[in-house]
Amino acid sequence: MKSSTMLIRDENEKIVGALCINFDLTSVNIAKNFLEDISFIEEKDSKEKFPENVDRFLEIMIEKAISIVNKPINILSKEDKVRIVRYLHKNNVFDIKGSVKIIANHLNISKYSIYNYLEEIRIDSRMQ
Repeated sequence: MKSSTMLIRDENEKIVGALCINFDLTSVNIAKNFLEDISFIEEKDSKEKFPENVDRFLEIMIEKAISIVNKPINILSKEDKVRIVRYLHKNNVFDIKGSVKIIANHLNISKYSIYNYLEEIRIDSRMQ
């Protein structure tokens, strides 16, 4: 959110009111992320960097999974969250001890929701 307020004064400079404008930046951030994605130029000489520890690796994988849906966490649908969990599952992130709790915290959901999403993903993969 971005807010702006302007005070309204009378001829004696006494405050008689205020004009307040609030602007939700969610759509702006989605558009910004989209423009960054389509204008990204990968450097050919860049060396691949590996995380220093498992926690950093987990953080990188969660960020990458969230970037796939390209929406702020607070407006993710269930389908978006399942898509994130599916990506992390395919990349064996859930093999890391404690990952379910950390991922649940990032997505603002319970660890039980993560387990439900994983079960849904397993059922879908059996049916294909």
